[in-house]
Formats: sequence, C-alpha cells, structure tokens
Amino acid sequence: MSQGDPDPGAAGEFSRPFNLRELGERPLRRSVEADAAERAALAERFDLIELAGLQAELTLRRLRGGSTVRVEGRIVGAATQRCVVTLGPVPAEVEERFELDFQPSGGSDPTEVVLDAELDEPEPLEGERLDLGELVAQQFALALDPYPRAPDAALVQSEWGASDDEEVPGDNPFAALASLKDRGRRER
Repeated sequence: MSQGDPDPGAAGEFSRPFNLRELGERPLRRSVEADAAERAALAERFDLIELAGLQAELTLRRLRGGSTVRVEGRIVGAATQRCVVTLGPVPAEVEERFELDFQPSGGSDPTEVVLDAELDEPEPLEGERLDLGELVAQQFALALDPYPRAPDAALVQSEWGASDDEEVPGDNPFAALASLKDRGRRER
C-alpha cells in the first residue's frame, strides 16, 4: 500500500492528500468524510450494494526523529453488502480503530534489528504526500466481513456433499477418506 505522490490524472474515488510538510513535532488531527459521489464510487469498487456513510477521525504524528509518520484512526461506516449465499442485502456497521506507520522508501537503517515480532514494518512512503482518503477506504474495506451472510441464508446440504451423518457412496473418490474417518470414530 504505497502512499506516494498520486498521478494528478488518476485521483482515487476518495482522495484526501495530506502534505507531510504540514506535520511538525506536535500531533495533528484530521477528519475525513466521503460525500455521496465518493460513497457511490467506493461502493462500486468494493462491490457493495450501498455505502451509506464513511467517516474517520485521524491523528498524525512523527516518530523516530521525524522519519516515520504514525497514523492512528477511528473509522465509522455503514454499508450494505451482498450475502454470499443468496446475494440479498446484508447490513454492515463498521466501527474500527487502526494504527499504521509510514516511512520514506529506503528510510530504514539496514543495521537496525527489530526484536519485537508484534511490530509491523512501516509502509513505504514515496514523496511528501499521504492520501488520507485512500488510507481510510482501505482500512474500511479490511474491516468489512469478507463473507457476509444473511441471518436466514441456509446452504442446502445435498448441493455440497454428504454431511457427517450421511453415507458416502462407494464409488465416490472420497469414500476411502470417509472409511478412515469412520474407523477413527470407532477407535476413540
């Protein structure tokens, strides 16, 4: 997810460029909210039926002597997704917090050893701009349920094969596996 200087002719659906030169030693707070046209474009991009709202509160600060920029945020959004079974509407409410670090490409010290496995590598940063809208859009997409399912959606078992209680026909290529499964149950 490179957040470099965008191509002026290729602005994203929800672009809010932020010039990092504005960020001094004190943290800055920014609010971003998608308008109706941006929400419609993002709904198409993320294959949503509707995106009723998307907004975020962000705090930007410099770390490690100023080379790394940390963005902490809280996203609130309301969407309607498609059920993976019926393709019917499934409402989705998102309220998500995130934290990401960005560092200029080539900005890390190759001799520096990070011993904390919990720390993620900073995202590469090209140039002096960070697109806060695109960042919010990506974090929103990550927070959505990847397999939304309507509460009343049910898979018909016969379409997907035998259940644990059903017999597997002998000519089925998985019959040998079913016999191993049955043998494992008897040995317990």
